Formats: sequence, C-alpha cells, structure tokens
Amino acid sequence: MKVPHLRLSSLRLLSTLLLSILYFSLSAQSDTQVTIVDTEMVPLVGVQIYSNDYTYTGVSDIDGNWMIPADVGEDEKFTFKYVGYQSMSFTKSEISGMSQYVKMSQGLKLDEVMIVGRTDQLASEMIHRVETISQADILRVQSSNSADALGQNADIFIQKSQAGGGSPVIRGFEANKVLLVLDGVRMNNAIYRSGHMQNAITVDNSMLQGIEVIYGPGSLMYGSDALGGVVHFRSKDPVRSFDKEGSIRFLANAGISYASANSKKGIHLDFNLGGRKWGLLTSLTYNDFGDLKSGINRPNKYPGFGGRDWYVETLNGEDRQVINDDPDLQLGTGYQQYDFTQKLVYEVNDKLDLMANFQYSTSSDVPRYDALTELRDGLPRYAEWNYGPQNRFLSTLQAKWKSPNPLFDKVKVIVAYQNIGEDRINRRFQSASRRHQEETVDVYTFTLDMNKFLDKYEMIELNYGLEYNHNDVNSVAFGEDINTGEKDTNVFTRYPSGVSSTDALGAYVYSSFKNDLGTKLFGGLRYAANGISVRYDRADTFTWPEEFYDGLTTENQAVTWSFGVRQDIFKKWTIQALLGSAFRSPNVDDLAKVRINSDEVSVPNLGVTPEKSINAEISISRKLGFA
Repeated sequence: MKVPHLRLSSLRLLSTLLLSILYFSLSAQSDTQVTIVDTEMVPLVGVQIYSNDYTYTGVSDIDGNWMIPADVGEDEKFTFKYVGYQSMSFTKSEISGMSQYVKMSQGLKLDEVMIVGRTDQLASEMIHRVETISQADILRVQSSNSADALGQNADIFIQKSQAGGGSPVIRGFEANKVLLVLDGVRMNNAIYRSGHMQNAITVDNSMLQGIEVIYGPGSLMYGSDALGGVVHFRSKDPVRSFDKEGSIRFLANAGISYASANSKKGIHLDFNLGGRKWGLLTSLTYNDFGDLKSGINRPNKYPGFGGRDWYVETLNGEDRQVINDDPDLQLGTGYQQYDFTQKLVYEVNDKLDLMANFQYSTSSDVPRYDALTELRDGLPRYAEWNYGPQNRFLSTLQAKWKSPNPLFDKVKVIVAYQNIGEDRINRRFQSASRRHQEETVDVYTFTLDMNKFLDKYEMIELNYGLEYNHNDVNSVAFGEDINTGEKDTNVFTRYPSGVSSTDALGAYVYSSFKNDLGTKLFGGLRYAANGISVRYDRADTFTWPEEFYDGLTTENQAVTWSFGVRQDIFKKWTIQALLGSAFRSPNVDDLAKVRINSDEVSVPNLGVTPEKSINAEISISRKLGFA
C-alpha cells in the first residue's frame, strides 16, 4: 500500500530537482546588472562602458545601471569612463565581488573641456593657442552683438565701417582670411570678400553658449580661409529632464536691455521644454540701435575727430547738405535687427543623438557710415548708402553616434543648408538714380568626423573625416528713379549675372600622442580640391567675350599639414611649438567680381591661385597660481 505513495514522493522530488536545475541554469544565463555610482552612492548617468576589444559597449542609464550580457566570461575586463572622474577597469568577476556596484572617484584636477570646432579637447592638451569666451563673459560686458563680444573679451581687434558692422582681425588677417564657424558649420561662403565684413553680427549673442578663438593656421581641420585663425560661435543647446520618468522640464529666460551710447533698446525671450529623451529650445531677440553718440573728450590735434558736422537731407526729391546741430551725434548709424532660433534634440538610444538647428536673422537697412561721411569736391559723395536687410537662414541636422568599434569610437555627421541675402543700395548726392545690387547665396554642407583611440590607455588618438561644400550665387542689379519709381536694368551686377557656383571637397587625418610625462605630439594632413564655375547673361549691358556666356570654370588643389609638440614641466611650465601651413582657395568674389571704383575697374580673372602660408611659432608659459 505504500508503493504508490513512495512513487509520488519520488516524482515530486525529481520535479523539484529538475526545476531547480532549470532555474539556476536560466539565472546563470541571464544578464547581470551593474550600477555605477560616485563616492556618495549617487548614480552616474551616461558613463561610457566598453570591453578591451570593444565587443561589448554601452552607456549607463538614468539610474546609473547597465546590463552585462549573459555570454560574457568572468575574466572579461570592462573600462568605465566619465568626464571629470578617474577611468576604472574591472573584470566581470571583480564586479560581482563588489556586489554589482562600481564606485567612481572624481579626478584630482578637472581640466577645462574646450569644444574647439570638431573635436573635444582638454585645455591642457591644446597645441594651438585657444581663447574661450564663456556665456558669463558675454553677459558681464553686455555686448551689443557677437562682434563686440569678441572684441571685448578676446585678444583680437574688431574693425567697423559702420555701427552695424564688425570684422574680426586675427594676427593681421581679416575678412575672408579668417574663418567663421557657427555650431560646427562654416559661415564663410562664395562671396566673402577681402574687404571688411559684418556677418559676425548676424549671430545672436543672446543665445551664445560661448565663443572659441583658435589663433594661427586652422586649415588642417577646417579647410579654406583659416589663414589667420578660426572663430567658432556655439549657441545654446536644449536642456533635457533627468527627473522621474514622464516629467517635463520647463525653463524660461527673458530680459530687456538699454544702452545710452546709441539709445539701444533690446528685448530677448527664450524658453526650454525637456523630457528624458528630448529637448526643445526657442528664442526670439529684437534690438533697436539708435544713432551713436560720440564722446566729447578729443585729442588736441584732432578737435573734430569722430564728429558729424553735416548730413544729407532729401525733401521732394532734392538733396541738400544740412549742418548737424549736435556734431557728437553720428547721424546715419542706427538700424534694427531680429533673430530667431529653434533647436530640437532627441536621444534615439544610448548610442545615437540627433539635433535639428534652425536660425534666422534679418535686419532693417544698415547705413554704411563711412561712405555717408565722404566728401568729393567739397560736397557729399553719397546721399544714400545702405546695406540692405542682412538675411541669414541656417538649418542643420546633426547626428552623434557613440559606439566603440574597429573603425571609430564616435562619429559626428552634420548636414546643413544656409541661405544668405546681402544687398547694397546707394545713390550719389543730387542724383535721382538709386542703384540696387542684390546677392543671394545658397550653401549646402556635409561634414563627417570620426574619432578613434588606438590603444586601451587612450594615449594615441586618431581623427579623420570628410567635408563637402557647395555654393550657388545669384546676382541681380537695377536702377530706380526716386521720383518716378521707374526701373532701369542697365546696371552692372556685382557678380556674374548667370548662376555662379563653387565646390569644395576635403579629407583630413591627424593623430596625437600623449604620455604620463606631460608630452603631447600632434601631426596631420589635409587634401582639398576646389572648383568654381561662372556664367554671364547675354542681356548684360557690357559685351563679354563669347566664352563668358558659355561658362568659365577653374579648379585648384591644396595639401596642408600641421605638426606640433607640447611639454608640460612640473605642472607649471609649458613649452609649445607648432609648424603648419594654411590656404585660402579663390571664391567668386576673388575671380569674377565686377566693380567700378573711382578710376579702377575690376574684371574677371581666372588666373587667381590659392593663397598659402607657412606658420611657425613657439611659446613658453608659466602658471603663477593666481585664481
């Protein structure tokens, strides 16, 4: 009678044993959770984690967690890397022995992280001289525009022909020999001229996170135009929420400003919405700049310096020279400007981030003050001289991918489109004909930048990438009778009346090595190929050679290089040496501008070749220990 009971007990025991074996088997094959925290047990978000051969990679989540895959061996070693913290490496078995917690300690010293152009580099490792301007610096001096922010904070000079101007001069280079970059996209285009520029003021200084100035040749990373240096404007990014799941973070900033020197009145508003995986930033800025008031203390040798003794007044179509009752008031310097910014960031996963960036800037007519004060034979040369509304539209899509593999550790791609409108409107004194020259430039840009550490100690770094840039230039001109409104098309365009275009393709590679003795070596090459195509319309008032109507093309190539060394001695002394080349490829303004100035006439010249420079510099510095 006891046999059935014995069999039933045996079956139960066997079932329990099998389930236990299955349970432990499944447990052994499941992923292992590891939590990364600081010394205060606060979870660290976004810690980079990778195995020695990069087979396994990841990033810690909002709770500091990351799952070690089930198929990882006990001896597999993982490196944990976080900005401002000491990198650490542990095997899977060592992590298990720490109760699945990895504690990271802050570094003894936090180096300043400079986002200089395309790469993030520590300030203590830069070969070039780099100067950074923070958002706090810009707010402190209450700069009227981005050009003023540069001049008031950096070791560079800003040239101005009018209040609505601002052309950075770096080491004696200016205009199209200095490269302007905004959020990783080059601003220089096919009509950047050798004369003074004012494009820097179209960047809204109320939305700047910071500005970086790179002194010296920058063609290795940036290509053409970076002869004297690079100015990189960096706008604010949307802020995401890292609070509990589903929470929305709202931030708002508003301000008004006034400056007595030019009766400037400004208003700014921006607001930010952010979730855990997305962020949205919107900004509006309006500035009304009045006529500039000069100071009354002047050198004895030049008692009238900076004064405006007269101005031109037009009544019923008649121009007359009028005495200025207040010579200290520089009539013809005021203008208005509007700026709009919209940025959206989205985290697709722990490896891929996307960002869309839209910016628009426009203005009223901007008087060219230097031309309005010119005299010829005792009379004003011009009754009117304005830069028409300066329009700049920028749209970019940026993707950042972080996933260490044999080709790269991280990659960044930017696709950008810009539309720039630049007009010139002038009329000579006592002339009824007002001349309009209107230029429109469409710019298409693609950049690809990759970064790779070649050793597990991150002492050897390789950076390489590609860039393509295409410009289309449309130029129109006409005359206008101020009395009748009649249009006259018998006017020279500034650039070829047909469509002009430029193409620039570049590829670069550079590598750096550093050791624990404070030594850093740097070297790289860049190859660039450039082409220009211009075509003239048969309807032009001037008869061009036949080949001008069919279209003219020219091509050029350039190879640039840069090598440098930096040695830190006892953490106080630094010796730096840099030898590098730079170039500037001719653009449409160089090759095909048609201009009549006094007795000089500029005509197309396809024989213009790239400008090149070789730079050598050495510097010795010492930290004095001041805060």
